[in-house]
Amino acid sequence: MKRFIPLLLAVIVAAVFVAYYRQQPGEVWAGPAKMPLSGLPPDAKQSQSVNAIAGTSRPPGTVRQAKPPTEVVMRHQMQAIATAWLASTQFPPYSVPLDTHNTAYVAPRKGQALTLPLADGSTVNWRVDKYIFVAPEAVTGHIEVSGGRVDGLPEVQLSAGSARFSASVEGAGQGRFRFVWQPSPDGIKAVAGEIVVHVHMTLQGKPFDFESRIQYQDPVAFVRAVGEPKVEAVNWVIPAYVEARRPGRYVLRANLLTEQGVPVAHLFSQQDLQGGRAEMLLRAHISVLKLAGETPAYILEGWQIYRKPLPGEKTLWGSSEMGRVRVRAFPLTDYIDEGWRDPKAAERQAFFERMAGGLSQDP
Repeated sequence: MKRFIPLLLAVIVAAVFVAYYRQQPGEVWAGPAKMPLSGLPPDAKQSQSVNAIAGTSRPPGTVRQAKPPTEVVMRHQMQAIATAWLASTQFPPYSVPLDTHNTAYVAPRKGQALTLPLADGSTVNWRVDKYIFVAPEAVTGHIEVSGGRVDGLPEVQLSAGSARFSASVEGAGQGRFRFVWQPSPDGIKAVAGEIVVHVHMTLQGKPFDFESRIQYQDPVAFVRAVGEPKVEAVNWVIPAYVEARRPGRYVLRANLLTEQGVPVAHLFSQQDLQGGRAEMLLRAHISVLKLAGETPAYILEGWQIYRKPLPGEKTLWGSSEMGRVRVRAFPLTDYIDEGWRDPKAAERQAFFERMAGGLSQDP
């Protein structure tokens, strides 16, 4: 049901969009107005305006951008939504093919790179590597200057309230620098919460300053270890042993690869925890295991654990004591070779087909 909610929201957005483009009485549709709709057929993209029609309130000779018929726009919007939904139903939500370009899978909490153009034509590109760090992680980032001369090394300061710390900076050649701040236990206590990362550098003999704000959190949970995997019908299953510092609903994620490094699946599990030690199960469905083929072993990496926020709260992140873990794989013949199907797939597919194909019929 949770995966269906975003699709319903998309339907609502499409309906609002259609209401805006609703055809006015007495008008002739001659194509989209100004911004073409990618979902419309090529023969719908013609002239951009039509003459006013007699009987409207506009003076004769005025020009108005025409709008496509409601049912055409709605049909193509629903067809696009239905296509995306059908693709998502091929795999269970707890086990989807690992997309190495999806930063939420491979680089959670990745910071956004910023480009700062300067008056002399040079640019500064910089990024704090994450927008949320979890203790005892080091705060790291990169600075790159293009088209200008940097005098000396940049200075990077971190501040939280009255606490001030200096990061170490080293050059990487050709105007590139990397900074690192490894906090001590006292430093972690001092900066828990929001940190301002301030950079001061001299470019072409002139001072230049910029800053960014990040979060530094105490871990709310820990991934301690994993147990022995096993086959359960259509799933490869492995227990993960976690420890939560406070009660709540927790999400555990990890990436599964073959021993040779071929991406297999992104694994997802969520569970209500009361605090203390607990076991959470990660599962990989045969439908994704078959995509990678046979392998003597799997690698689990990219561990993420976090507490889902209640209204008014922030997401609280945990940390993992494990990095890359080699775990046992089983022959694909050990599994029940059965594709996954959403229990409500038929009902939802019928809904989309009615919306996408039956809109031109009069009520």
